[in-house]
Amino acid sequence: MKPSVLMKSAVVAAAVGTVAGLALTSSFASALCIQPPTVPGSPPNTIANNPDGTCPAGYYVGTTGNTINGTMAPGAPTSFTIPPGYDLSKISGSDFPGLDPSMFSSFKPSDVKNFKPSALTTMLSSQLGNIDPKSFASFSPSQIAAMAPSAMAGMTPEQMKSLGATVMVSFTADQMKNLDVSAIAAMSATQLGKLKSSAFAGITPEQIDGFTKKALAAFNPSQFTKLDPSALAELDPSKITALATKVISALKDNQVAAMTPNQFAAFTVNQLKS
Repeated sequence: MKPSVLMKSAVVAAAVGTVAGLALTSSFASALCIQPPTVPGSPPNTIANNPDGTCPAGYYVGTTGNTINGTMAPGAPTSFTIPPGYDLSKISGSDFPGLDPSMFSSFKPSDVKNFKPSALTTMLSSQLGNIDPKSFASFSPSQIAAMAPSAMAGMTPEQMKSLGATVMVSFTADQMKNLDVSAIAAMSATQLGKLKSSAFAGITPEQIDGFTKKALAAFNPSQFTKLDPSALAELDPSKITALATKVISALKDNQVAAMTPNQFAAFTVNQLKS
């Protein structure tokens, strides 16, 4: 190989950062062929493309810009780790599903704040569930609003407890219906009171009994009227007494029609008068 070619290869290699074998490169990285390493986090091998632009077996055409995974060739790795000091705001929605869920347990509050809302639209439940509650508390309202509804299935009770009440306003109906019952049970009355009325439309029959009596007491009429009748029908009669009289008086006809005899029998005198 000519000295000039060797020098060019050295310059190119110095410009390459890695994410467990996937290159984070400058714009001329498209002229490289990348061989992912077997040890996560170690640098990949990089060589020049073949004259026809292809790469040898076991190598993949390098990506351009700061993409981690989005344009890798078929057969390239889809799970990778993030090197220390990497700018997390550069991770895109197309990259996010490839992030190793186990690494999320090491994210600090400052790391979480750097995720772009647009990247969180493809977050996985296994990724969300691994975030330390102290770090989870750093998510902003705009980040929560952007999270993939399916990712909410991974939320733990401890993570739910960590969320500030002001963040709760960002929850959507689609996100609510994916929450595990244990996360619902961890929701405080203050948090519940901040939920948009529209979010209540997502509560399912399987979730309704997850709410504690204290949380149920925080329901307001506009929230409760959005509750699906089929969900209301599954509310444990022993929790009926926790509902405020103003909530009872706001019940819609289809909600009343869905209630069971045992639920009606549980009403207090004051609730019935409402």
